[in-house]
Amino acid sequence: MKYIRNVFAFLLILMLINEGEVVAMNTGFSTGTLSKNDIETFIENVNISILENEPQRQAIECFDVDEEGTIAIGYSDSQNKTVCIYTNNGDFQYGYSFECSGKFGIEIHNRVLNIYFVRSGVIASVNPSGEVLDIKEVQDTTENNSYYYRFFRVAERTVGDTTYLIRSNMGILNWITASYSQVVVKEFDGTENIIYDASSIQLQRMTIIFIAILLFLAIFIWRIYCYYCMSGR
Repeated sequence: MKYIRNVFAFLLILMLINEGEVVAMNTGFSTGTLSKNDIETFIENVNISILENEPQRQAIECFDVDEEGTIAIGYSDSQNKTVCIYTNNGDFQYGYSFECSGKFGIEIHNRVLNIYFVRSGVIASVNPSGEVLDIKEVQDTTENNSYYYRFFRVAERTVGDTTYLIRSNMGILNWITASYSQVVVKEFDGTENIIYDASSIQLQRMTIIFIAILLFLAIFIWRIYCYYCMSGR
């Protein structure tokens, strides 16, 4: 099924290219076209597939919210990336899994998801059925770099009177993590509703990392101590 979907998406893109039509990609980047061969290779490599069931919640790497309050949350497990789509009440709708060797960012407009592959410099539009609608090259410009850090790396979005923010809830361990564990919907009256929470799994991982750092420092200090004792200094 996955193979058929990818073939269909590829044929669709080729058809649009051959007929000279342009699929309007709603993105803040300035983009360029890719060759047919590059598009085919890219689709094969990233292996985008749809998720019908919610996977285990993970620490948040990036997020976005569209005009209707649909929330997209992205996270990583090495090269395996996941983006899950939720309502503003936190109900899981569907998700995507794909492969990416570096960082990525997401935009969502009218339930069409843009996935920006930072290392490749490519952005792909995917619909709720998992079909690839368009693939573009993100041009290497100062404006695009500025947009990436201004839009993709922020922790807060505002849609109408509602603010959506991501934050960590790790206590003193917040300083050793670059990711987030919660998505909070904040209404205009100040009411907060946590609609996504991966604090427990993130706390477990951060605790392991923290202990590993302490053990490394302890071994390092012990070896220095032994070296000076043996050398008689």
